[in-house]
Amino acid sequence: MKVLGVSAEHDSGAALVVDGEIVAASNEERYNRRKLATCFPAESIREAFQTSGLKPHEVDLVALASYIHIPEYVWDWEPHPGFYETVLSILQSTRLDRWFFGTDLGIRLVLAAHVSMFLLPRMFQTRRRLAELGVNAPIKVVDHHIGHLASAYYTSGWDRAIALTVDASGDGLCSRVALCEGARMRPVNRVPFYHSPGLYYSYINKILGFKPGREGKVTGLAARGDPNRTIDFFRSQIRYEPGRFRFHNYGRYREPQIAFLTEKLKGLSREDVSAGVQKSLEETVCDFVKDAYAKLGIGRAKICLAGGVFANVRLNQEIAKIPQVDEMFIHPHMGDGGLAAGSALHVHARAEPETSRPRRLDHVYFGPGMTESSIQAALERHALSYRVVDAPELEAARMLAAGKCVAWCRGPMEYGPRALCHRSILYQATDPTVNDWLNKRLNRSEFMPFAPILLEEKLKDYFVDYEKCLYPLEFMTTTLYANERCRKEAPAIVHVDNTARPQIIRKHPQPEMHRMLVEYERLSRLNILINTSYNMHEEPIVCSAEDCVDAFLQSQLDALFMEKYVVETKPS
Repeated sequence: MKVLGVSAEHDSGAALVVDGEIVAASNEERYNRRKLATCFPAESIREAFQTSGLKPHEVDLVALASYIHIPEYVWDWEPHPGFYETVLSILQSTRLDRWFFGTDLGIRLVLAAHVSMFLLPRMFQTRRRLAELGVNAPIKVVDHHIGHLASAYYTSGWDRAIALTVDASGDGLCSRVALCEGARMRPVNRVPFYHSPGLYYSYINKILGFKPGREGKVTGLAARGDPNRTIDFFRSQIRYEPGRFRFHNYGRYREPQIAFLTEKLKGLSREDVSAGVQKSLEETVCDFVKDAYAKLGIGRAKICLAGGVFANVRLNQEIAKIPQVDEMFIHPHMGDGGLAAGSALHVHARAEPETSRPRRLDHVYFGPGMTESSIQAALERHALSYRVVDAPELEAARMLAAGKCVAWCRGPMEYGPRALCHRSILYQATDPTVNDWLNKRLNRSEFMPFAPILLEEKLKDYFVDYEKCLYPLEFMTTTLYANERCRKEAPAIVHVDNTARPQIIRKHPQPEMHRMLVEYERLSRLNILINTSYNMHEEPIVCSAEDCVDAFLQSQLDALFMEKYVVETKPS
């Protein structure tokens, strides 16, 4: 069975699932170059067919993510007179927002009202847009958090697990928990979005002046602050209530709560504010996870996680420490950008339960590649001199050992928010000042060190307590504590709290990167390289050869590798 997953929500995208396996997936931001774009993902759909080789008429079913469509201006916190703002203003002024958005009955009424007013027109528009692309298959709408649950469980490779989601909001909820076995997911708990701990993280992100979707900056700042100066205040606003199996927000929602937080936190450093909200998030979510095991009567089990809150790599490290967690997996595209794939996996499992089973991801290189003709055209358009080499990974290793900073772009593009060595910038991990000068070249302002890459077999030599999260380490979705050798040999990748966010490289499916690291070790006697995403500030990760060349010209890195083509910056 062939299922096309479509999400026009925050970080819109498309995915093709064939017989329960993802064969193509990407997000619209990579094509329209608008970070976290919310729109109909026409280019993502076209590229999914191009990448997979399938034809639009071969699609059996379409999985459409989310019953409630949230406009882009709502995600971006922009004032926008209209239906949503009017309704929200009325509910906030009458204090009814807590009941409608924070109780099960209220959420059911909101969902029913929204579906009755908006779902049919949205379905009609979606059918029309799909027909323009040659897709005429029946459409199945998938609940937002069911899509998240499915993305985590059906890519875990485990036949039995707990699946758990936490995000800011989606279809009226901020969380769902499911018991999963075989092809079946059985939801057992739900939490209304008014009580989301993820919302508090977003509030602080906004108060500190960062754009929506840049909450990683708060995570980076948190390590530099003292949580004890603000944690009691955050505990007074939101915490986990085990008796109710849910989080509880004692504050208000959106603008009134942002104004209250701004006033109460006035005069405190952004580091201490970040540290407090980070500790609050870790406490509330870890208490929730522990209680899920207790409520379900499970002493120890594997856990699958998805939802935007699990983009927080420090939180994920804390979850791995929980004794009941046997092993942990976070879907590589844990935020709303993974809804298309998750929805398609869910629809497939419902349609063909006899043949459906969770499948382990060997990789997430589900996006488009770069053709030789497109590379040549981009280089010639900018009149760049280049070389063609037979073993680019060995050439790159020599440059890296000589202290060069290179952009490495090879093969199909990564699916998800992390650059996993197909659209990456690589450099030695020995220079702790790299976080300043390289971010300056890229016009970035980051507060967390760049991530390391190393061979899987070298992991034990540099990090501790990794046994429960080997699978997530393939996709850079959790942090680990560095040991003394790591701090000495690779100071550039260790944060002030002694953590790093590694990606481990296996010979399969990354033979070229494996050879590069082996050669780099031979030349330098070092085992770790820096890996950061190849993009300029506030731009999505590069996709096409033209994107790669544009970023190279702006950043003035030492070299650009695109397949076997190598461009070097001339010494000034």
